[in-house]
Amino acid sequence: MRPRFALVLAAVALAACGDSGTTVPADGGGARFAITRVEFGSHVEITNVGDAAGSFEGWFLCQRPSYVDVSSGGELAPGESVQVPVSAGYGGLDAADGEMGLYRTDSFASAAAIVSYVEWGEGGHGRSAVAVEAGIWDGVGVKTGGAAAIVAPTGATTAGGWNGEG
Repeated sequence: MRPRFALVLAAVALAACGDSGTTVPADGGGARFAITRVEFGSHVEITNVGDAAGSFEGWFLCQRPSYVDVSSGGELAPGESVQVPVSAGYGGLDAADGEMGLYRTDSFASAAAIVSYVEWGEGGHGRSAVAVEAGIWDGVGVKTGGAAAIVAPTGATTAGGWNGEG
């Protein structure tokens, strides 16, 4: 699924993801947001995999120790996606090894705040234990096999639910 619009970030503010204090429903009403694509060296795609529109105001992407505020992305209808460009602060989304978590708040160490997660390469990244505790990840890294991207149209919660593409 190709995104219907792209989130443009004039300046991507990166900072340390501090330990401040199944994808889950967000905003009530059946909206569910999930990471559905990681395009190495380029962007992360967030999709509303739920059955109602919803806003992700106040949400963050985190690849420890960096994060980006994605709250300016607005509201997504069911099935709609947004691409969030990432900078070198994320290691350029290195295809060999990395992680990405989607959080409803900036409480990056909280299992209640994380709603979607994927790691590739080796398992056990900085936020992997948080995702495992939340019950949204199995702790195993997706094997990229030299792919240009990894995709999971519904935001899979296990490495086996993700596929390489390109």
